[in-house]
Amino acid sequence: GPVNVIQKSEDGNYVYVNENNKAKRIKITEGRNYNGNVEIISGLKEGDSLITTGFEDLDDGDSLQIVQ
Repeated sequence: GPVNVIQKSEDGNYVYVNENNKAKRIKITEGRNYNGNVEIISGLKEGDSLITTGFEDLDDGDSLQIVQ
């Protein structure tokens, strides 16, 4: 995924996914990084809905306002 959605913390890197319209923080392991995209080796599963906008202001468990 795009490298800019990955957030860093003292206990590792993480992203947010949309789970039932709530933000869920998921710890990830990164792989290779190329052309601004990074391979995510573990943490995400197929079908996870990665949040790519507005994630800077999210906290784990926040309700998401879905804009269509």
